[in-house]
Amino acid sequence: MSQVGGIDVEIKKQSSVCKQMRFSIGRTSLLSTLSRVSGVVERRNAIDILACINIKAQHGSIKLMATDLDISIFASLAADVSTEGEVKVSAHTLHDIVKKLPADLDVNFEDARDNIRSAIGVPSNKEIVFTSGATEANSLVMKGIAGFQHVISAVEHPSILNSACNPHIIPVNQGALASLVAFSITGAAPVPVPPLSLP
Repeated sequence: MSQVGGIDVEIKKQSSVCKQMRFSIGRTSLLSTLSRVSGVVERRNAIDILACINIKAQHGSIKLMATDLDISIFASLAADVSTEGEVKVSAHTLHDIVKKLPADLDVNFEDARDNIRSAIGVPSNKEIVFTSGATEANSLVMKGIAGFQHVISAVEHPSILNSACNPHIIPVNQGALASLVAFSITGAAPVPVPPLSLP
C-alpha cells in the first residue's frame, strides 16, 4: 500500500510474462463465431469493458467470451496457436474488420504491444498500458501510478491533465491526432511505421 494524495492506493504491477499472443484461424469460422458471440454486446455501453470480447488463445484453440452482465456467451474454435495469451478487444470493431476480409483468408492475430513500443521508441524493459477509453485512462492516472511516465494528449479532459504526476503532454493536429514525432520525449527517436493496408 502507498499513499497518493492522502488516499491509500494498492499498486499492482502487471505480470512480466507479457508475451505477444499469436494465432491463425480461418476467416469464415471466425466470422460465424464472432457474429454469435458479439450478439450479446451492445454498440454503445456505459461500461467500456462490456463492449469487448475476451479472446484467449491456448492449446490449439481460441476461446471467445462476451457478456452484458445478464447473459454470457462462450465459444471455442480450433486455431493454430503459436503463442498463448489473452486479450480484450472491441467486439463490433473486430467483427466489422473480419467481415470485410476475403472469405478464403486465414486471419493472423498478434499482440501489437511490442510493435507500438518499438515505433514510439520505448525501451523493452518499460511497460506500456493501453486503455480502452476515458474512464479507464482517468482511473489509471488518478490512482497515480507512481514512478511511471504518463504521456497524455493535449486534448484530454482537465481531470486527466490536472491529476497526472509530471505528465508529458503531446500536441495534436486539428484532427486530434498525435504524430509519432511527438513521442520523441521518451528519449529515443521514433521508428518510421509503414502504413497499414488490408489485402
